[in-house]
Amino acid sequence: MKGNLKGQIVFEFVIASLILFSVIIYAISFIAGDFNARHGRFLSDRLESNAIRVSNLLLSDHRGIGIVDVWPNLNQVMMNDLVVKKCGDYPSLQDSLGLREESPYVTYIHFNITVADESTTYVNCGREPPEDVGKAVVTRYALSPSKKVAKIGVTVW
Repeated sequence: MKGNLKGQIVFEFVIASLILFSVIIYAISFIAGDFNARHGRFLSDRLESNAIRVSNLLLSDHRGIGIVDVWPNLNQVMMNDLVVKKCGDYPSLQDSLGLREESPYVTYIHFNITVADESTTYVNCGREPPEDVGKAVVTRYALSPSKKVAKIGVTVW
């Protein structure tokens, strides 16, 4: 006479409820744990894409910040213009490079640009990155005005 069991819980219902709640808790913890890993990858991919974009802007004469006249030859006049006209005004150069943005994660992105061969540093522009921060580094190679291999380094954090 199951119809007369008022206020009593059937044992199978208790077991089914426990299994259901454990599956829900497992699914929530699995999703939450994976979210942090995906968010970290998203931020690092975003930094890397910004570093690649900045290096591409430097290697083309786009927005007046390019340092290459004809690839792969670096242009001394263009590098001097970058240093004299742009590097002194960090916020303006951030705008020119498209690194000033408003988002819930960052207010703006810092950068450092260096162009050097084995004996001469042509450009050292931006800020030095702290040691304890995630950053993306892109290195490109071109010919310096003295026809030596020059290393173009872009660091974004």
